[in-house]
Amino acid sequence: MQDVTLQAKTRQPGKKSAASVRREGMVPGVMYGQGEEARPIAIEAKEVEEAFMTAGANRLISLTIDQDKAVNTLFVDVQHEPLSGSLQHFDLYTVKMDEEIEAEIPIHLENDAPATYEQDGILVQNLETVEVRSLPDKLPENFTVDLSGMAEINDAIHISDLNVPTGVTILAEEDELVVKIDPPRSDEELEELEEEIETDAEGQVTSEHGTEEAEEAEDTEESAGDESDQE
Repeated sequence: MQDVTLQAKTRQPGKKSAASVRREGMVPGVMYGQGEEARPIAIEAKEVEEAFMTAGANRLISLTIDQDKAVNTLFVDVQHEPLSGSLQHFDLYTVKMDEEIEAEIPIHLENDAPATYEQDGILVQNLETVEVRSLPDKLPENFTVDLSGMAEINDAIHISDLNVPTGVTILAEEDELVVKIDPPRSDEELEELEEEIETDAEGQVTSEHGTEEAEEAEDTEESAGDESDQE
């Protein structure tokens, strides 16, 4: 597994400091954990993006601040600007290698389920992540679910079917559903679905039309008000 490392520098707390950091092409963040006060830091934006893409929320990050001794951390929060998608802020949590932690692990589906193309079954994924507890260096990168054995309608895979590494405890009920094959929709169900889609589309058009009329009415009122003022 590839090591993930980051180099950071200390920054001043506050919004002005964060704005100044962003103008320099860096991302403001904070490191905390193990009872210590939060420490405002800044890292090159590209480096943070690459580290998060590689590590996600369940891979250890070796973090060095101002050339201090490296500490082991995990991403616990990453914030992006809604419109541009640019990284705005991040939180890193320091961990002790001899203490268990809890983390969300992604569930990856691989291969095709024969029931979906041989019997027109519908694949339904109930869980995309699962919470686990383990030592930091035992956290799995993901849980891989092989769909190639799902050949019949109503076939299902549950938490108990996952391949769990030694030292990892899943914090979910064993009978919780991960993925299943539903039967194909009947003609009646498809017709009802089409009707619902048409109704939703009509409602949206009506809403947009009503909005346009309201805007026109407001424009008319504003024009009338302007004329009255001029008089």
